[in-house]
Amino acid sequence: MKPQDTTLNLASSGPKRPATTGMDKSGTSLIARTLRGEASTGKPSLARGFRIGSWTVRPEHCRLETEGRSVQLEPKTMGVLLCLAGHAPQVVTREQFIEAVWNGRIVTDEVLSRAVSLVRSVLEDDAQDPKYIRTVPRVGYSLITPVEPIASPDASASGSGRASRRGGTIAAAVAIFAALVAAWLLRGGPTAPPGSVRLAVLPLASVGDSSLADGLTEDLTVSLARVPGIRVVARNSALRFKSGDADLAEASKALGASHLLTGSVRAADGRVRISVHLAEAASGTEIWAESYDRASGGLFGVQASIAQSVAQALERGDLAVARTEAPPANAEAYRLYLQGRQQLARRGEEGLRRARALLEQSIAADPGFLRAQMALAWACTLLANAAPAETANAVACADRAIASVARETAMSGEVHAVKAWLELERNHWLEAEAAFRQGLASTPDDTEMRLLHSQMLGALGQVPEAENEAEQALANDPLSPAAILRQAVLALWRDDDRAAADLLVKARELDLAPTAAPEVSLLLYVRAGQLGSLEEALRGVQRRRGQSDKWVGAAIAAVQDPSKGEAAEAALEHAAQANEIDALLHFGALVVDQRHERALRWLAERPRLRTRELEFALHAREAAGLRRLPEFGAVLSQFGIDRYWDRYGWPKQCARAGAAITCT
Repeated sequence: MKPQDTTLNLASSGPKRPATTGMDKSGTSLIARTLRGEASTGKPSLARGFRIGSWTVRPEHCRLETEGRSVQLEPKTMGVLLCLAGHAPQVVTREQFIEAVWNGRIVTDEVLSRAVSLVRSVLEDDAQDPKYIRTVPRVGYSLITPVEPIASPDASASGSGRASRRGGTIAAAVAIFAALVAAWLLRGGPTAPPGSVRLAVLPLASVGDSSLADGLTEDLTVSLARVPGIRVVARNSALRFKSGDADLAEASKALGASHLLTGSVRAADGRVRISVHLAEAASGTEIWAESYDRASGGLFGVQASIAQSVAQALERGDLAVARTEAPPANAEAYRLYLQGRQQLARRGEEGLRRARALLEQSIAADPGFLRAQMALAWACTLLANAAPAETANAVACADRAIASVARETAMSGEVHAVKAWLELERNHWLEAEAAFRQGLASTPDDTEMRLLHSQMLGALGQVPEAENEAEQALANDPLSPAAILRQAVLALWRDDDRAAADLLVKARELDLAPTAAPEVSLLLYVRAGQLGSLEEALRGVQRRRGQSDKWVGAAIAAVQDPSKGEAAEAALEHAAQANEIDALLHFGALVVDQRHERALRWLAERPRLRTRELEFALHAREAAGLRRLPEFGAVLSQFGIDRYWDRYGWPKQCARAGAAITCT
């Protein structure tokens, strides 16, 4: 295959869409907080605007201007520049950036360096000979150009007048911002229909043990999602706005929430004080609030009481089913459960391993604690997907845990979701589809379940249905990097490489783990003919996985020169025998190197097909030669895929001709 001569920059690729303004809302929160500081100091805020060199910076509008030109920045990137200006000429450390721009939410060094790089690019600054931003190795960055604040036109006005005008400006900016995000993501946005309840549970602020606040937030989200009549905004998006720091009007606009639940947790001397507030988003009116002062051992009852009170305040159903759930036998079991929930929410292989260990400890302390069993089932399910080498062990763990809660009707949606995944792992396509449908009927807003269902549907050739599930997942979780990544994968199958690259950048900006789905960027490099970047990325993947990269050079050479395909195939086989290559990379390399017969044998020899491999085989243009092989249909039949198609309809690219299956 001769790669296309197209240039893709995965660091900032794709046409600049207005809607990309503000994918990460935390930068806007910093601007809003800086504006609020103006009222307390009486001094013009840098968020009103300032000058550096020849540039006029207008943070309120996320815009830079110079000599008749105007450049738009994302709020997060503008937040980095505002933070630098606020400390200039002092050095700003990584920790200070995280606290100010990301509201204390930990981000990787790559995310910060990318934001600084974007600012430098706009300012046309040279990192080696800086005029604006200086890098202080292993410390941080400093703005070395003098900062000149722009006087506020209403600086002499009364405090009330100033506040009124400021509120109008911010409200207008937030409205524009939310409309842009909605237009880009959803062609209409995640809005709650009139009269319906769409509740966002913002992360509880913490004084003391942060794992306690995070775990309670997670537990409340799960409990309230089970209440009939309440649609709960997915966890990934709500996590972008922390109670106490978030601009609530901004949060409700971005999340499409009709109501917001905020609060704080203070733990000290064996006691916990929890304060919770429920507000109607449009008016900001508080409709319920309560404080709880308990010994640490009484937390489970508090969580249940909060969920019950919120349901009653919203006049939506009740928690009769959830109230029958037995509390944990001891405080230690619940504490370990909350810590496990916190790690489960973070995802990633390391976090999932920690979650599993903590939840197993919780169950050891109380084998009858069903919430811990359910959380363990999810942890093992996700771990099997994140660490394929441990699939058998993780699936057995999930099987054991799910058997403990199978009869718990309050958890039926989650039970069906785990069962669907387990059936999918076993290539029981019909059983998996039935479980997905049952689970989504119980919990239609479950982002994880919809994304996994989309992945299965895509692997089975049902592209319109896969796209519909992915769009619904994104509608409920608009800031989920996993949901945006799924959109990037579907764009690849449509051969819209530019959109796929742009979406991948957005997912990374929202802290998509560097190890997540590396095949997306790898395939984009192949299609763009950027073989140097492809080789560097492949070696990076191997390094992160602790595997040898000896096969990489041969595989890259075969992409450029198909006559070297036989040598590449031998190198790949040797790496596979030494367990030095991931299965999907092995299969993908065979296909890209045009070793289609060997790739087909590879599929036929598998004990089971994973959805990512099957989706690539059915949809990637690189696999067209594989699909043309007469035996391709027989392999699909070998794994029972034709039985699924007989039940739910055949995809347009495959058909049965007598006893044979052909795919175009």
